[in-house]
Amino acid sequence: AWRPALDNGWIWDDDAYVTQNDNLEDLEGLRDIWLRPRSLPQWYPTVHTTYWLELRLWGRTPEGGPDPFGFHLDNVLLHAACALLLWRLLRRLGLRGAFWAAALFAVHPVMVESVAWVTERKNVLSLFFALLSAHAFLRAVGFPARRAGPPAPGRGVEAGGLLVLRPVPAGLSALAFLLALGAKTVVAPLPLVLLLILWWKGLRPSRGVLLFLGALLLAGAASGLYTAWLEKEHVGAAGRWFEHGLLERFPIAGRALWFYALKLLWPHPIVFIYPRWEPSAADLLGWAAFLAALALPALLFLGRRRLGRGPLVAVLVYGGVLFPALGFLNVYPHQFSFVADHFQYHASTAAFALLGQGAWLGLRRLGLTGPPAAWLRRPAALAGLVAAAAVLTALSARTRALSRDYASEEVLWRATLERNPEAWIAHNNLGRILYTRKGYEEAESHFEEALRLNPGHERAAYNLGLVRRRQGRLEEARELFERALEITPDYAYAHQELGIVLTMLHRYEEALEHFAEVERIQTAAGAAVPPETRVSQAQALAGLGRLEEARAILEEVLAVQPGHVLARAHYGIVLARLGR
Repeated sequence: AWRPALDNGWIWDDDAYVTQNDNLEDLEGLRDIWLRPRSLPQWYPTVHTTYWLELRLWGRTPEGGPDPFGFHLDNVLLHAACALLLWRLLRRLGLRGAFWAAALFAVHPVMVESVAWVTERKNVLSLFFALLSAHAFLRAVGFPARRAGPPAPGRGVEAGGLLVLRPVPAGLSALAFLLALGAKTVVAPLPLVLLLILWWKGLRPSRGVLLFLGALLLAGAASGLYTAWLEKEHVGAAGRWFEHGLLERFPIAGRALWFYALKLLWPHPIVFIYPRWEPSAADLLGWAAFLAALALPALLFLGRRRLGRGPLVAVLVYGGVLFPALGFLNVYPHQFSFVADHFQYHASTAAFALLGQGAWLGLRRLGLTGPPAAWLRRPAALAGLVAAAAVLTALSARTRALSRDYASEEVLWRATLERNPEAWIAHNNLGRILYTRKGYEEAESHFEEALRLNPGHERAAYNLGLVRRRQGRLEEARELFERALEITPDYAYAHQELGIVLTMLHRYEEALEHFAEVERIQTAAGAAVPPETRVSQAQALAGLGRLEEARAILEEVLAVQPGHVLARAHYGIVLARLGR
């Protein structure tokens, strides 16, 4: 199912995470990965440490960049390990459909976004450590490895039936949990999941067990809150796309929750960027979905004597783990869509556990129990097994096909637009790829479409301005750069390009104002002023006859970059005008 993923290259965000991540270059960068949260696109030090190690393990391509093959291979291996750990965990908990649950998880198309995308190492790595933590916890309390029911006294159980901890596996559980948090803080609810499992099995935790899980829960809460703060202040999950009132967020959550559940049952279509609906407090369908989501666990609780506690626990875990992605918290990708497949990678394990148990019960009804030789005498049982295998085969084929969408960024954006033509971010990003390849006409059409779909997208306005400048349509380019700055006043690149266009229009004084803004913004961010800005600044000064100032700036640029061709050209012009 995952073989095509090994041939994929780098796509969206992989540059910030891997290919252009300076922290991966040396030991100082490894230190910054752990001690400087803002040095990373998202502070997940466990993930970036694996990138740091992989860069040394897998080496670079002849072109000098990191070799993507090893990174993709590791993602697939981590996902396979998660499937195996899930199977063993569910067997340990006495779930008879453990194999079917793990098999569905292993090859389901909804997993493609997490496995075939190197940036989403966050998911596969954090689940891997979370499952290890759960295994170690069950060992710490003496839960049986192969049978359901409470453990026997003497294996982590007091005489009164209260579970107690064994220190070594408890320490390993805590360590694995902290590493999982360092990969993605969506695993923060794991201590509550473990408590629900104990309740499901009718086990009573001792005070020590409760204190242990409480400490893990506090660590998870602190880590999750810090991640939410960074998401808003550092990643950029703020602004007009996130200005929803509380009453608008409940319908968003209702729609999203059922979207995810139905996508597991019917994984078609699978889209990298799903259509984004308009949030509204008057969204009756969204409210109905939210109320239904509340009613389901309530009904399962009332029917627990007949159905058992298992279905209720599965539903609570599914909804609880999904909670951070349901719209109550600001999450950066929600500006593109309120749903994304990678958001339910962890939560899906609970849903698959429920589906796996259901599959096993269905096969048992058909008589598929006992030795395999007996199945041949039960045609219905054999037909049931063939049907189950056909489902897994179909899912595998779909996963294999979807994995190819991640071959390159251009392939991914074209596939996205084929299934969702109104994905404005896909139009903009595909346009950037085409612009870099000098496919200006096609790039122009995508930038225009991105602006039509999202008039407030400053990057689309900026990118279309670049095209207009190349076409010599300077006044239109000026208007587009000004439009980008109206949306985002501190957009340094837009200031730079606007200054360049104003210089070309001989409006030198105005151009210098924008170059000064670039210097202000870059200095405040602790970054260097781009040499292109300095060269254009010198050109504007020369246009005003301030030749000595222009000469000094160009000499500064050439002292740092002696081979800067544009700087040398303008330096020669300035020297000629100075009579030298």
